Amino acid sequence: MQSVKPLLLVLLTYSLLSCAPTNPATTRMGTEKTSQCGELPAGVTIDKRAFHLAGIKLGEFSLGEVGINSTPEFTKILSEASTNKVVQSVLTCNAIELAGVAHDAEMVAYFIQLQDFLSTNPSLDDRIKWTQAYPMPSKKSKSELSEQEARKPKVEITFNGLSQKELQDKFPLPLVLDPSLTATLTFVVTVRNSHVLAPTILVAVNPQAVNVDTPGWYVHETRPNHYRHQIGGRGGSLIPKEMSGISYEHIVAVKVPPDIESFNLVFRIFGDNLPHEDLVLIFRAIHYKRPEGS
Repeated sequence: MQSVKPLLLVLLTYSLLSCAPTNPATTRMGTEKTSQCGELPAGVTIDKRAFHLAGIKLGEFSLGEVGINSTPEFTKILSEASTNKVVQSVLTCNAIELAGVAHDAEMVAYFIQLQDFLSTNPSLDDRIKWTQAYPMPSKKSKSELSEQEARKPKVEITFNGLSQKELQDKFPLPLVLDPSLTATLTFVVTVRNSHVLAPTILVAVNPQAVNVDTPGWYVHETRPNHYRHQIGGRGGSLIPKEMSGISYEHIVAVKVPPDIESFNLVFRIFGDNLPHEDLVLIFRAIHYKRPEGS
């Protein structure tokens, strides 16, 4: 049985973290330099000077200095960053700034993978092997562009365990509705190769008279644009299955009026480093019929 994590919970966690109160976005780094990376959130006990040095070390490592001294404090900071997305975001930003590279999605993905690796306190030989296998994006030669392309995130979306290709010949898919005119649909997203940054999930249906939302009473609400359901886009990342061992599950509910016999649905995921990946489905609605005489 594959390990599946609720995608809604993942995206809501990132949204809550991004909305949490933090210190001002601009903080003084030294006597003259101003950083736009922000400060550590309240409650984090990492010494700020040690945190700043950790950012310097990450930058040095990315530029080829594999012999940097991995102190217990450095390992502790990376371990904290691997479990706290706000700490990770600030440290990643610091490292990119101190390494003198641009703030782009590819570099952010690189530094997140770098932090995950260094948090295991690898040996010098392991660090050398890692830098050879994963060179910093800005240092790659033209001959490595195809390899770089291969490391971009690859996403597979399945419905009831089947891919788009496997479902294609089964349309329209029968969908049995309950007495309240609703049904729940379960999708599984599997990420490979690299993190999907700032992931967003969009589910849209047509005809627009069909509602789509999170399961529960929400789907019964009357509101504009209820044919679209979107969540995420507030930061964080989805981890490749090679690293996490899990896929991500997302469940939605649809409410289909009695006069609609079929409808189309598009499940889309996109992010800062992923243009979009779609799963397109066609359903045939089977409306509930009360037994005669009841």
